[in-house]
Amino acid sequence: MRRFTMRSRTGCKTCKTRRVKCDEAKPACKRCTNTGRRCDGYDQVQSARYSLNAGAAKSSRASSISPTQASTDAPLLLRSPRFGGDLDRDEKRALAFYQECTSSKTTEVVNDDFWGTIVLQFSLLEPAIRHGLLALSALHEQSVSGGSGAKGLRKSDRFAFRQYSLAIVGAKNLVGRVNSAANSTEFLKVLVMSAILTCYDNIVGNYERAQTHLRSAMKLIRYKNPAGFCSSSTSTQGDASVHRINEMMAVKNTLLQLDFQAMTFSDASAPYPHLIQGQDDIEDLPEEFQDQNSAPEALSSIISLFRFMFHISVQAKATPISPSNLEHRKITLTARFTRWATFYAPLLTPIPRTPPSDIENANAILLVQIYYHTSITLLNPIFSPSEYSWDTHIKTFMTVLALSERLVASTFPSSSPIVQTESSKSAWNPFTFNIGLTIPLFLLAFRCRHPLLRRRAMELLSVRDRREGMWRSRAAAEVAKRIIALEEEGIENMVKSERDIGEEKRVRAVFTKVVLDEEETGGEGKVWVRALKMPWGEEGECVGQEFLVWI
Repeated sequence: MRRFTMRSRTGCKTCKTRRVKCDEAKPACKRCTNTGRRCDGYDQVQSARYSLNAGAAKSSRASSISPTQASTDAPLLLRSPRFGGDLDRDEKRALAFYQECTSSKTTEVVNDDFWGTIVLQFSLLEPAIRHGLLALSALHEQSVSGGSGAKGLRKSDRFAFRQYSLAIVGAKNLVGRVNSAANSTEFLKVLVMSAILTCYDNIVGNYERAQTHLRSAMKLIRYKNPAGFCSSSTSTQGDASVHRINEMMAVKNTLLQLDFQAMTFSDASAPYPHLIQGQDDIEDLPEEFQDQNSAPEALSSIISLFRFMFHISVQAKATPISPSNLEHRKITLTARFTRWATFYAPLLTPIPRTPPSDIENANAILLVQIYYHTSITLLNPIFSPSEYSWDTHIKTFMTVLALSERLVASTFPSSSPIVQTESSKSAWNPFTFNIGLTIPLFLLAFRCRHPLLRRRAMELLSVRDRREGMWRSRAAAEVAKRIIALEEEGIENMVKSERDIGEEKRVRAVFTKVVLDEEETGGEGKVWVRALKMPWGEEGECVGQEFLVWI
């Protein structure tokens, strides 16, 4: 069984700036010295790990730090937050739970500094962020103690809602301040606040409101270049300026992941605004490849490319495009994709069996490879009107499946990914804000028509009821199961290969609407699903079939 350990907050300054894992050797870490870099030493960092009761006791004795005591534009020191008498008993408990569980266990595969460091540190400066942090923590504790099902998450929680309401009021004041001041700290506060509110509303199923928070943040990012804005507005220079830019990029990457979840899920109550938003530019690659610890940056970059591909796909189907223009887009996209693969080639090589000491980084690289190969399967189909175009990627789907099985085996505390015990169920973390395996596995089960591969993907989705932002793995597995049944319905002989499913039988698009209202669902959640097949009729309308999935 994989033993849970807290992420280290005590790495050297150089490794923190580079956002890589530090080995913490003294007086200089080997990760720096072995690569010819200068190790800038260590901050005096207090441990953020403590039990719920001990953490609450420590918080009550700690001296408070007011926003005026911290610089408004300098990078924040990495230390445990101390709110002192500002917190009541319930708030202290929620803060302790956030530090012990939420900040670390909700970023299981690819760790970053956002939830574990940046949110905590900005909660020192901004009460609205603190209220949002406490609201998220309360919902997270409710989900792991009362079950990850929809009924557990919908249970009335006055504390979480009260904290959320206070966060909303504070967020309005934040937006007013960022519009009137060219200050990188205020700018960052708004983005951090937007990410927190988006996650809260995703958890409770208010996707329309979550979309509003997220769209506002993405609009702000597009109109204010994060790196340029920070470097021009930061009063400090040198390492401090670099640190602030790294903070900004970590916040931006978190928002991009939330946006990717919204794009691929797109609940009917809040359709993703592809045509309104337009095509985002793909993130620039770094000047040089650093090392095997670059997985978080690589994942962010491939997600940016993924989003660009989705935009092109939707716009190509919604607006008539000349063949020459379509071919030009395909060539441009392929070139950008090839450039990414060339730059991050060291991360795409097969990973040997990894010692436990480096399993975290190996899992992050596995996830990068899974999203890379999933991207390959999209290259041809997004420019083709035929569902048969997916069949040319069977070998790539096999690679995605093999990598996914390895990642599940590494992160699931059982020798067999399908065998579950009560102890393993409780140890397996069902809740994360970041992207994981659910999206690529659902895409495989949906678009790969090979009967064995898609069913194995469906099994992996069902291993545990994972929640990744808006996505629920078992609900995705159930939707995939119904799609498979629709496509194979009426075929006389057993489906043995993808060629046995004709074009007219294939589901071309899926639209969902999640309903969590207890009065309407009788205490359970449900998903209305509309699956569209080939266009029929004189007006070219699609054949649609609806079905219901309970969650």
